[in-house]
Amino acid sequence: MNAIQSIKANGITLVIITHRARLLSTVDNILLLREGVIEKYGPASELLQAAGPHPVERQSGTTEKAKKLYF
Repeated sequence: MNAIQSIKANGITLVIITHRARLLSTVDNILLLREGVIEKYGPASELLQAAGPHPVERQSGTTEKAKKLYF
């Protein structure tokens, strides 16, 4: 994550494709795709707050609970 912070500090645009919830805290904007279609786009702080805890739950292995909340 230090590399990401260093790149951002230099004003360089970086596109990250991830399923790792912890990386989302380092980004400015999130683009959520579902089946190749943009479902959500906006500031990370707003989208993560609206999403609640389920992206982290999904990463920690409680996939069924996350599916009920998110999908």
